[in-house]
Amino acid sequence: MNDIFWRAGKEEQMAGYIYNQEVYHCLFCECVLEEGIIYKHDDRLVSAEKAMKLHIQEVHGGVLGYLTSLDKKISGLTPLQSRVIRMLAEGCEETTIQEDLGIAQSTLKNQQHALEDKERQAQAMAAVFALLEKVSKVSPKSVDTTLDKAAIIEHYLPEGVNGPLIRFDGPEATRRFILEQLLQRLKAKKSYTEKELLELVNQVYPQDPDLLLRCMLQLELLKVDKNDKYSRVLPDEKVAEPVAVTSEPKSVKSKLTQMQLHEPISAGVFQIRNMFNGKLYIGTAMNIDDLSDYKRKLNVIAFANKGLQEDWVALGEGSFAFEVLERIELDEEEAVTQEKLKAIKKKWQEQLKPYNDKGYHRRYR
Repeated sequence: MNDIFWRAGKEEQMAGYIYNQEVYHCLFCECVLEEGIIYKHDDRLVSAEKAMKLHIQEVHGGVLGYLTSLDKKISGLTPLQSRVIRMLAEGCEETTIQEDLGIAQSTLKNQQHALEDKERQAQAMAAVFALLEKVSKVSPKSVDTTLDKAAIIEHYLPEGVNGPLIRFDGPEATRRFILEQLLQRLKAKKSYTEKELLELVNQVYPQDPDLLLRCMLQLELLKVDKNDKYSRVLPDEKVAEPVAVTSEPKSVKSKLTQMQLHEPISAGVFQIRNMFNGKLYIGTAMNIDDLSDYKRKLNVIAFANKGLQEDWVALGEGSFAFEVLERIELDEEEAVTQEKLKAIKKKWQEQLKPYNDKGYHRRYR
């Protein structure tokens, strides 16, 4: 299997390809298709993304087909279990599976129970590693991350720490490490204007230099003085409190401060959408622009909705999208706002019907 598969996100692994720098890379072979080029498939002309999906289906038998064909040391599946999974995915009845595989009903049931056990084990291990990552963020010395750092550089900075950044994602610990490597390019005690800094960052990550600057500030890897000049935060150096905004903000730091101090807060209703199976969870928030508490609870396995929590652990954060459905202004009385949100949530539940196989809510009679 292509080594890049193990470094891809859950959503990318389920798709079978990654998209980076206007190029689609197959996770199972060396196939690369360039965005903007029209490819011929049989008698049709298709986009690069469509051509990649067809490639995965026709050459590798689809993502599920490819993964279930891997050696047991990688997939953890016996040949019989792999065949059962493929036939279940095709919608075959149990009697058809028994006949085609030449097995008894009791054997099929045993295999299904074994697969359920593997699913639970996978969920438990996902939770274990999620918690381990959380602990390692608090106490990095408790885990040897030398090999991880080497893998991160190879994945995100394939030309080395002085080369371009090809993507910027992953957990906070990964993003922090990447930014620390990039900031080594700045002189230790030199101050930079926002224009100078953006020019430097743009050379490294032209896809979204503003994003890197925001993250550097939010993670306190950069500091800004009263003259809107930026400089690196050196080891053991503490970032000073933000300077109060007294005029129209110009710098990225000022924009962040302005947003935090002056922009009105909106309440609202949002949905958490499982991009793997389409299931929805409808929620409300007094600050619709800050849903971090929901993500925190899901990441530490403390979310009240059991179904959503189990899928979050099994599939990972990257398989879910947080989407705002409706905003409202805050009322002077919090209770009034809560009542409005309750009514709006009910309206969206009636419209989207996030029950049974469509969502994580239970319908009460």
